Amino acid sequence: MINQLNATTWVEQVKSNPKDEIKVIIGDDKQSNFEPQPKIERWSNEINCSFRLVHNEVSPTVTVEGEKIIWSGEKTEAHFYDIAPNEEHPEGAYEFEVILKEKPLTNKIEFTLETKGLDFFYQPELTQEEIDEGTIRPENVVGSYAVYASENKINYVGGKEYKAGKVGHIFRPKIIDSAGTEVWGELHIENGILSVTIPQEFLDVAVYPIRHAAGLTFGYTGAGATQVGGTSNYLRLVNFGDTPTGTVTSITAYLSSSGTSAAKFALYVVSSLALNTTTEEVTYSTLDWYTGAKATGGTLSGVAYYLTYFTNDGNALRWFDSATGYTTQKFSTAYTYPNFPDPISPSDSSATTRYSIYATYTAGAPSANYKGFTNLLTTGSG
Repeated sequence: MINQLNATTWVEQVKSNPKDEIKVIIGDDKQSNFEPQPKIERWSNEINCSFRLVHNEVSPTVTVEGEKIIWSGEKTEAHFYDIAPNEEHPEGAYEFEVILKEKPLTNKIEFTLETKGLDFFYQPELTQEEIDEGTIRPENVVGSYAVYASENKINYVGGKEYKAGKVGHIFRPKIIDSAGTEVWGELHIENGILSVTIPQEFLDVAVYPIRHAAGLTFGYTGAGATQVGGTSNYLRLVNFGDTPTGTVTSITAYLSSSGTSAAKFALYVVSSLALNTTTEEVTYSTLDWYTGAKATGGTLSGVAYYLTYFTNDGNALRWFDSATGYTTQKFSTAYTYPNFPDPISPSDSSATTRYSIYATYTAGAPSANYKGFTNLLTTGSG
């Protein structure tokens, strides 16, 4: 539900849970005039981002229709509204919809972008190798941006739910004219500007007004947006730097299966590739986060570690985002579930990926080099 802060600013409390609070401020509460922008805050404003439409409207109006805020100028209109959780956006999303009332002078719509504590990772088209491995990247994810916390977000027992450090996802916009003709827009972020480029040939023949001319859909997802199926007896690892000092209590991964499958999770030491921690077995089916409680080991000493899961189903699905700085190593030796190898031996490096897996622990002071606590993945069937 939206609430008015002052004459020109509104706020919507999307999630009130103090472990994962999400708030959206529509307008700029520091300005006397309404500005066409949403500001999205997560984890009690530890991170935030705002998108402000660049425009030349002289006397726009602002109205409220139910739970929607409408900013309307002579040539351009913008609608601000929440999207309830659904199949496409399981945790919900926020929509900043720009509407073109007539053919614009340029095919590019721009927004100034202000952020606090965030990194944006472009999601390119898949390579042929990734496609051959069974990777699926939906159309609205190709050309989109995954949004992650740029600093360490540590999952303490009873603390905030940072999961794998993902804040949300800016999906590729689908532009629709009044005749129902659709076309994909091109997202680009650089030097504090987010732009949406619309194919000029579409604008030349479109029936106006055009809806979703820059439909900025910010999904509140904490999971990766690209899926890959399980390949038997096959591992992927990513070195995230040094861990905090403490004890692992559980490991959690985002998984699904066409039936009912079983999985166990583990932690390895980077320097020796020795097995440090394993979890109890979990069963999973529908897409969700699944947590395995620690079964053995789990003491961390501030050195680099990997995370992994091992499944009894070669058709299990796992989720990730493309992210620079996360070099993946592949392990192709044949293994049999549920026995994790100790130690393991790498075969070659692979793509830069950030998988949806994380650990929760009790700990003291984190190591100065700690970068995150995710991303060794294994799959296999036995």
